[in-house]
Amino acid sequence: MKPWYLYIVECKDGTFYTGITTDIKKRINAHNSGRGAKYTRGRGPVKLMHLRRYLDRSSASKAEYQVKKLKRGKKIRMINEFALPGEIVIASGRSAIKKSLYALVVNVREYSFANHTVCDSVMYDFSDGTTGFSYGYTKIKD
Repeated sequence: MKPWYLYIVECKDGTFYTGITTDIKKRINAHNSGRGAKYTRGRGPVKLMHLRRYLDRSSASKAEYQVKKLKRGKKIRMINEFALPGEIVIASGRSAIKKSLYALVVNVREYSFANHTVCDSVMYDFSDGTTGFSYGYTKIKD
């Protein structure tokens, strides 16, 4: 079964669009070619700002509903704090095993025990083989 992705894109006019898909590259291309969501037509090109993986459509749809209810400021905070796959982050907390300070984000997925962690936490899979919470790593600012 293919994983589902929740994504947030920024439109050319600075507004955000949130959606779900199983193929993020295909969906971004659809938005940019005018075949995506009605909202993004005429507002392209869009830029991917946030991405999370879910195991099924139901989970992704529930998360999409929650994100769409957020005010712009909370969406911006979420985008600024969570790294996308391919971005490098700085470790702010690691286990006793001494690893490198920097790691490349390989995958981002929702943390299934979020009620035991801080709000909006996700799990990151890193290039160095470790996994960590969103609040244990800092996104490198441009």
